[in-house]
Amino acid sequence: MSSRWNICSLHIMNKWSSNQIDVLQTLASVYEDNNGVKYYISWKTISKALNYLFGAETTSNSVRKKYVEIRKNKKDKKRLKAPSKKPGKFWNPGEINILVYLTCANYYGTKDLTWDIKSSAIEDVTGYKRSANSCRKKYYSNMW
Repeated sequence: MSSRWNICSLHIMNKWSSNQIDVLQTLASVYEDNNGVKYYISWKTISKALNYLFGAETTSNSVRKKYVEIRKNKKDKKRLKAPSKKPGKFWNPGEINILVYLTCANYYGTKDLTWDIKSSAIEDVTGYKRSANSCRKKYYSNMW
């Protein structure tokens, strides 16, 4: 019975809704170009976002494989995480743009991404480690 359960759960995990695929493609396309080197949101952060938004049980590896499959087996570009940088008192425009984009993106009526996930995405792309609380405060101070 246990092996039967594993087979069924694997079959369920392989089904992706069109909304999940759209969010995957949206998040996978966010990057910052720094002198010709592109830094993207990591598969781990994208996996956390999909799990949170859709209750999916994805791993960073399954997300990467699905993305490659969606792109019709085009060569998967290496996703670089930006080198760690000590955050300054002031936010740079790239950080703010990513924060606003992730907050305003349409996730098909699901919940908004958590500030923790947005914080991880900003760190992946820019290298600046900002707390979830700092992201929330910055977003609301910029919007109002």
